[in-house]
Amino acid sequence: MSTVLSYKDTEDRCYGLSGMAIGLVVYDGEEMLSALSLDGQDEEHILFSPAFNFAGNPRYSAKLAWNHILNNYQLWNAMMVSNVMCRYYVRSKKGLTHEIVDFMRDFSLSQGNEFCSLDKDEVDQMFNKTLNDLHRVFSHSGVQSLAKTLADTLSKKRRLLSSEVFEILAPLSRM
Repeated sequence: MSTVLSYKDTEDRCYGLSGMAIGLVVYDGEEMLSALSLDGQDEEHILFSPAFNFAGNPRYSAKLAWNHILNNYQLWNAMMVSNVMCRYYVRSKKGLTHEIVDFMRDFSLSQGNEFCSLDKDEVDQMFNKTLNDLHRVFSHSGVQSLAKTLADTLSKKRRLLSSEVFEILAPLSRM
């Protein structure tokens, strides 16, 4: 991962993981999360349920399989943007620079092209919608408060099961 998005310290990681969980809630992907952990290695900080991974099934139609992959790409995109927005908007009280947005857009394009065969216009449309939606979410003071609570709890406990995460984030459904 680029130094543009690298974690600065454990607190930064806590906010990033909290943002990813919020992104999952906003994009109705709660069932995909198994746990958050500060003690995991690299990609093991967010643990997904088996529903997130798609190993293929001969009983699935090609359309159903592609829709599953596209949905996972959209969730991944939301988690990436939420991770960064939570770290910048909530933790650092800063906006995103053009460099950060361009990096995320380029990374989203490469992933969208590789995994879903999406072209630039399709990725740009999805990315811009995600960016705008999540800007509204993370600009909300109530969401910022929940993100801080989740990051603080994760920092203290080091590992949170999905049930603990969503208990903290339950007020999101009322915002």
